[in-house]
Parts: sequence; structure tokens; C-alpha cells
Amino acid sequence: MVWATTVGWLCNHVSCLMQYFAIGRLLRHSVWIKSLLVVNSPTVKAMKVIMQKPGLLSFDKVSLMVGGPDWPTHVLAGVIDVPILPLQLGTIPIIAPIALT
Repeated sequence: MVWATTVGWLCNHVSCLMQYFAIGRLLRHSVWIKSLLVVNSPTVKAMKVIMQKPGLLSFDKVSLMVGGPDWPTHVLAGVIDVPILPLQLGTIPIIAPIALT
């Protein structure tokens, strides 16, 4: 069980890094990526406000990283150039749902 939890957690972190760098940062000027994110929707605007809050971590950020969908959250973070450290630290608590499944 420890092995499966560790592998699942590492896979989640690697996928989040890939989404952040390979899609969000690399293709941040792409109209196609922005249209997939639906950047003008109220949900994405709320995610943007939460991610751009000052400070390393907050309850809002951690809730978004753990409870929000991985692809839009991390790609949007790459598009709006959020620092990677808060994202990775905010994703650490995902180990709890991974361990329980």
C-alpha cells in the first residue's frame, strides 16, 4: 500500500509539472490553449484570483490544488506565470485521497 501510494503521488506531481511547463508555460501565448481553458469564464477567473494571492500557501490555494481539476489548474498557472513552488507545495496534501483509494 505504501508503494502504491508513493507511485500515485509521484505520478500526480510529475503530471502537474508536465502540464505546467510543457503546456502552460510553453504554449501560454497560444489562442488555442486559452480557448481550451475558457479564460473568460467566471470559474477560471476565480482560479486566477486564488492563484495570484500573495503568500506562499493559503487554504484557498491548497483547496484549489487538491480539489480542483489538475489540467486546467496547472495549465492556467503556467499561462499566468505563477511560481512553481507554491503549486508543488499546495499539491502535497493530495497524498491523503490517493492513500485512501
